[in-house]
Amino acid sequence: MGAVPEQWADSVSDKSGAPVFGLAGSSNFRFLARYRELGGDFVPVQHEAGAVAMAAGWAEAADRVGVASVHQGPGFTNTLTALVDAHRARIPVIVVTGHDLDSMSHQHVDTEGLCDRLGVAYLVPDLISDDVISETMDQAAVNRCPVVLLPPRQISLRSAFTLDYSEELANEIPNNVICQIEGARRIAIVAGRGAVRSGALHRIASLADQLGALLVTSAAAHGAFADNPRYAGSIGGFATEATTEAMRTCDTVIAFGASLDRWSTAGGRIFGESAHVVRVDPWTLREDPVIFGVRMDAGKFAEELAAIVPARARGSWALDAASAGRAPRALGTPALGLDPRQVLRRLDQLIPSHRRIVLDSGHFIALAAMYLTTIDGPHVHFGQDFQSVGLGLAKAIGAALTNDGRITVCVLGDGGAGMSIMELATAVELRIPLLVVLINDAAYGAEVHDFAPTGVDVSVAQFTLKNWADIAKVLGAEAKTVRELSDLDAIGSWLDNPAGPFLLDCQVDPTIDATTVMTDEGVAEWSCAE
Repeated sequence: MGAVPEQWADSVSDKSGAPVFGLAGSSNFRFLARYRELGGDFVPVQHEAGAVAMAAGWAEAADRVGVASVHQGPGFTNTLTALVDAHRARIPVIVVTGHDLDSMSHQHVDTEGLCDRLGVAYLVPDLISDDVISETMDQAAVNRCPVVLLPPRQISLRSAFTLDYSEELANEIPNNVICQIEGARRIAIVAGRGAVRSGALHRIASLADQLGALLVTSAAAHGAFADNPRYAGSIGGFATEATTEAMRTCDTVIAFGASLDRWSTAGGRIFGESAHVVRVDPWTLREDPVIFGVRMDAGKFAEELAAIVPARARGSWALDAASAGRAPRALGTPALGLDPRQVLRRLDQLIPSHRRIVLDSGHFIALAAMYLTTIDGPHVHFGQDFQSVGLGLAKAIGAALTNDGRITVCVLGDGGAGMSIMELATAVELRIPLLVVLINDAAYGAEVHDFAPTGVDVSVAQFTLKNWADIAKVLGAEAKTVRELSDLDAIGSWLDNPAGPFLLDCQVDPTIDATTVMTDEGVAEWSCAE
């Protein structure tokens, strides 16, 4: 058995001081025991996917490298969905695990081969060195990616790092981009998750003011400019009709740290037919016949452009468009229960504005991104990078452990809860202040609404209505079943002193189709990218 070296715990303690999220097995037991002996904060989880998801949630919220540790073989394979999700979200996490090199062992698995096939970086050092942890964490931070760290195998060093900085970044803005922006009539600026991570939001907002531009964000940067009068909200499927129409009138779009994939652009429909689109990102840019890519840091691009392009008359069109884009959305009348939009809008009023919102994947999650807001910066963790339900609760627990004074709100569906509810026991044990909003329609709602019109039997995606509040109480959490809006007021006293998790089981109308709420076409434009 290739056990995790015990002395690596000393290095993790010295290097990061971060909590280690994990589940102990024979291959990592001594490592975790040593870390706790050193006074390190070990957070025991219920499932290995939860370890990686919690570490990712913590890393995203703390803007540091997260650490997870799991057992070899089946322990590692249990992490794969969360690992791929972190990889696609560009979240720096190291996963410390063992590996059994005996191919006849029941727990043997080709860990390196799995990482290769998933595109996930890994490292197998040739020595038990104090520098290994430091080097691995540095690699994860620089490349913004998870790295799987395996014990030495007494063979030469083997590693696989996916380096996106294989080409040098641009030193200056191309002339054709400058000329296009100087001649533009209407400019829209899109900020994505990359802009948030680069710390460039203030410079981007100043540039928008100088250019008289409209400000919008991808879903992953939702709320980044919430208090800015030029901000019209998110683009893609979450956009209001007014925001989408305003975007279509723009002849120039500058996107900072946003992938502009088919989700965030609503299949390209947010751009006018003659629009010129520039995407600014330091990472490798995909080839696109419509989008011109510039490999440059967002802040550097914004500063240089502001120094080159003169300020223009600040016409009212962008301010008017932003105001229209932020107008309250109309609500329908539910037939069989609560309208999730009304639930989320009421919670938006009840929960203090100093909040963090963590979204699982699932049918109603898009509505949460539309109706729950943050007004003091981008603190929305959007769980669509792998479009996998069931990771959001663990991410929220990790994010809440940053202890930055924010109320952490996790929104998930009953499908995701079925996969992850046991992680609530971790939040109970550690008395983590976490508000869990469970949107309960007794179904995998997306599948029901996608396939019901075709005449297919959708009962395979429907469940018996469960009382998740009772389940949460058994695990030791406070909880309330919500059947009418006034039931939401139960969180009032908890908000005064949140000494552990509180779950709201919101039993909503299962006939409401979130996809048709979002778009006229009835097609969900889930933004799973930057």
